[in-house]
Amino acid sequence: KDLMEARLRGELDDAQHQQEIQQAKAFALAQDAERMREIDQAHVDNRVLDIQREKDLMEARLRGELDDAQHQQEIQQAKAFALAQDAERMREIDQAHVDNRVLDIQREKDLMEAR
Repeated sequence: KDLMEARLRGELDDAQHQQEIQQAKAFALAQDAERMREIDQAHVDNRVLDIQREKDLMEARLRGELDDAQHQQEIQQAKAFALAQDAERMREIDQAHVDNRVLDIQREKDLMEAR
């Protein structure tokens, strides 16, 4: 009977020890899984940040290009306005020359008729 009790106590101790080992393994696996999940989440978070930075840089570059294009458009409009003003001044100058020539011819005619 004592031998049987000792053997059963030994088996019980072994079973409890195996149970503790299995619980420790399960706990370690759960910790490993949590660490892997955290690492994976960190990778995802970093990728999201990288994509956001790329998007911000692209938007800034596009804003710069848009500003440049608008500035060029303003320059072209100013040039076109200046050219239109120059053309109008040239037309006015040409008209003044024509008017003066007409007056000169009219004076010459009047002088000839007066002689």
